[in-house]
Amino acid sequence: MEEKEVKERDIKKAINSIISNQQEFYFTIWDDLSLHQRQVLIAIVKTGGENIYSKDFISDNNLSSISTVQKSISTILRKEIVEKQNNEYQITDVFFVEWIKQRII
Repeated sequence: MEEKEVKERDIKKAINSIISNQQEFYFTIWDDLSLHQRQVLIAIVKTGGENIYSKDFISDNNLSSISTVQKSISTILRKEIVEKQNNEYQITDVFFVEWIKQRII
C-alpha cells in the first residue's frame, strides 16, 4: 500500500475551508466588538501579544492609552476571545486568527 503525504497546499486548503465554514460565526464575534477591541485584536495578531501595555505597543498600534487597552483586554478576556499565557495574550481560536489575517488586515 502506498503511503500518502500531507502537503502544505493540503493544509492551506483545509484551513481555508474551516475559515469559510466559520465565517458567519467570526463576523458575529467581530461585529459584537467595539472598534477599540477590534484594534487590540489586530495588534495582537500583528505583534504576537507580548507587552501589550508598553508605550511602544500602544503607540505602534495607535491604541490611545494604557487604560483603554486594559478595558478592551478585560472585555475580550471575559468573552474568552483572548487568553493570557505567561504575560502574553493570544487569541484562543487559531482559525479566528487566520480569518483576521485574511479578511481584516
